Amino acid sequence: MEFPLMHTGGLASGADRVQSVACAAARAGLTLTDGDIRSICAACERALRESNRIELEPGLPEALVEAFGNSPWLDPAVETLGALAELFYILKNETHDRISDESLLQRMRETFDGPCRGSVERLADLLGGGLYGGGE
Repeated sequence: MEFPLMHTGGLASGADRVQSVACAAARAGLTLTDGDIRSICAACERALRESNRIELEPGLPEALVEAFGNSPWLDPAVETLGALAELFYILKNETHDRISDESLLQRMRETFDGPCRGSVERLADLLGGGLYGGGE
C-alpha cells in the first residue's frame, strides 16, 4: 500500500499545489504549463522519496520556483528544477539538516548562477563533499 502524503507531508490537494506553484512561477516571471508544474511536483516527490526523507509541508516545488525561476540559466526549466530538487535533498542529508532550507536554496542559487553558470553537475561538485560540514 502506498502512502503518497507520507512523503510530501502535505494535506493540500493537487490542484491547490499546482496553483501555489503557478503563483510562485508568476512572481518569478517564469511561464509554466499545468503539465510542467505537475512534472516539477512529481520530480520533487520522487527526489524526496529517493532521499528517504519526510517533509511535513510540501513546499519545495514552490521554493525552487521562487529561488530559481528568474535564473538566466534555467533552461530547460522543468528538467533543471527536477535535478535541483534531487540535489537539494542530497545536500540536506549531507548537512544533517544543519542549514535551513532557505539558506541552502540561497547558496544553491548564488552558486548556480555564479561559478556554475547553470550546471547542476558543477553545483553538486562545489556544494557537496562537506562544504557545510556535513560530508567527507
